[in-house]
Amino acid sequence: MEGRNGSRREQQPGDFDPFRRSSRAREEAEVRLNVLAVVRLTHAALPRMLRRRRGAIINVSSTAGFSPCPNFATYGATKAFVNSFTEALHEELRGSGVRVQALCPGLTHTEIFEQAGVDTSGLPELLWMEADEVVLESLAALERGQVVFVPGLGNRALSSLVRVLPHAASSRFAALFGSRFLPPRSGVQAGEAGAQRAVGERSREVASLASTARGREPGFLHRL
Repeated sequence: MEGRNGSRREQQPGDFDPFRRSSRAREEAEVRLNVLAVVRLTHAALPRMLRRRRGAIINVSSTAGFSPCPNFATYGATKAFVNSFTEALHEELRGSGVRVQALCPGLTHTEIFEQAGVDTSGLPELLWMEADEVVLESLAALERGQVVFVPGLGNRALSSLVRVLPHAASSRFAALFGSRFLPPRSGVQAGEAGAQRAVGERSREVASLASTARGREPGFLHRL
């Protein structure tokens, strides 16, 4: 995969690319990181929490877990697993004193986009959060007993929109939005460039809708 400075680097979990262009090793690494590690860590931490009859586990998911995610298909599928797994655990652990949460952040200022060579300058700032904001909102939601939690008003508006759209429409919207994160390639087709412009326009529309409610409402690893 080509980095932003033109150098070559190995694909990493969290990279954005169509499945057909991705290596099997990269896809399997994504599953190990987002699925197998979550299961192993939860299974290791839970017995002691149950003995003490207290504790909390926050599994880091994503808004990508709410719909199919073309151009990062395995990533979205692993986050859907995290949501389902955590909700099931919540029911199993009722009355045990152990709380669980699937934390589903949206766009967050971390190094993932820079490492993937993605230009995010065209995305509205309203859709972004800082990592410490995500953590604080997550912990507050855990105290309120929210099992699947999306931090940030803009993120909640966007994820709610995706979940109420017809399935085919939500998949198409996710494809348009996801194409914005594809790394630059030589010989980009005009259709792909047009899709990216459409994503930018739709992002601004979503941001405009969410901005009217902005300010009404005042988080990464497992809490073991």
